[in-house]
Amino acid sequence: MGPTHSSVSDVWLFQKLTGQNYYTWSEQMRAALQARFLWQYVARDFPQPPKSPLLPPAAKSATRSTADPNDSAKPEDCNANGNNFYSANYNDSTTQGLIKGTLDVSQWGHVSSLTTLKEMWDQLYQLHFVTRRDVNVHYFIQEIWHKHWDEHVLMSNHIGHMISLQQHILDCGTQFKEIYFINAILISLPFTNKWKNVRQSLFSHGSKLTLDMTIGKLTSVYDHDMNDKELE
Repeated sequence: MGPTHSSVSDVWLFQKLTGQNYYTWSEQMRAALQARFLWQYVARDFPQPPKSPLLPPAAKSATRSTADPNDSAKPEDCNANGNNFYSANYNDSTTQGLIKGTLDVSQWGHVSSLTTLKEMWDQLYQLHFVTRRDVNVHYFIQEIWHKHWDEHVLMSNHIGHMISLQQHILDCGTQFKEIYFINAILISLPFTNKWKNVRQSLFSHGSKLTLDMTIGKLTSVYDHDMNDKELE
């Protein structure tokens, strides 16, 4: 099954990259590319051009003043060795156009001279992630310790957001032990008697407490509360 392409309007429905939202944009973009079999063109996991590109006989003959019939690639050779490369080139170029459509005008200058999708992706990564890593990790750590769960938000969504913050911290090259992350999640819960008891129950496991145990407990309590509300 080959890659499929759609217009920007019906494929990339997330916020354009402005320079302040790289993490969200890059995750959504990667998911969109993977879903359409296009991520391989970022990873360059596709056929590379042959050392002497094979052209159909007519095309190659046109490049010489005197055509040598023995010097032209056979059509079957072109199909066997060349088509994958030219198809990949087409998909690479097309996907570049789709991604450019998700960039704010302020970002166009950063990629205007680039010729491959990988170059474009690497340039945006270098610009918005590598050069700002030290500053970004400060804000991620600050947010993860000060995040509070809104009880109108699904517990699974809240935990998912916390896990995303943890991953951003790790991606910045900063260690963030599991027990610190568990504490950050528990601190984010309301300071009511119910959640106080949940915290005490989890902490009673001592050094055996794991993230999976924590997530399982919080999800179970939340689901139980939701079921009770439905029965009221």
